[in-house]
Amino acid sequence: MNRRQVLTAVGAGLSGGIAGRLSPVQNGATKKRDIRTVQIGETATLKGGIHITVKEVEFKDQYVKLGSAVTPTKGKQFAIVSVETKNKGKEKHELPRAITLKLKANGKSYSTTSYTGSEYTRYQYRGGQSKPGAIRDGELRFEIPKSVSQSELTVQWTYTELNRPVVIRWRGQ
Repeated sequence: MNRRQVLTAVGAGLSGGIAGRLSPVQNGATKKRDIRTVQIGETATLKGGIHITVKEVEFKDQYVKLGSAVTPTKGKQFAIVSVETKNKGKEKHELPRAITLKLKANGKSYSTTSYTGSEYTRYQYRGGQSKPGAIRDGELRFEIPKSVSQSELTVQWTYTELNRPVVIRWRGQ
C-alpha cells in the first residue's frame, strides 16, 4: 500500500521574504551559527547566489527498485525528500551533498538509505562543486519510524563554506 503524505509547511520565512538573503558576518557579528527556518517548498537563498529548496517530502510504505517492491523494516516507513539546488552566482560553489542533509524527528537524526546502479543515476540527489548556472535536483530516501508525524519532521542542512556556519531547516506541519 502506498500512503502519500506531502508535507506542507510551518515555520518562519526568511527575513525579507521567501527569497530573503542569508549573509555571512555583517556589522561585527560573531562566527556563531546563523539558524534559519523556512517552509517546505520555499527556497533559501545564500550569499553568492546559492538557492536551496526542499520541494516536498512524501511518506511511502514501499517503493519500486529495479522492478521489485522494497518495503521498510517493520514499524518504519520511507520518507522521500525532493531537493533542488542552484548556483545562480558568478563563481563556482559547493552545493550541499546528500550526506550533509539530515532528516530529524523526535530528537533523532536519520541518514539517507542507499541507491544503487541505474537507480542512483536516475533519482539520487548529488550536490558538490558547481559552476555558475548549475542546477542539481533529485531525491533522498530515509527510513523513519511510522510513529513520526509531519509536525515532528525537519530537513536540515548545515552550510560551512561562508565565514560562519548557516543552518537551514525546512519544517513540516
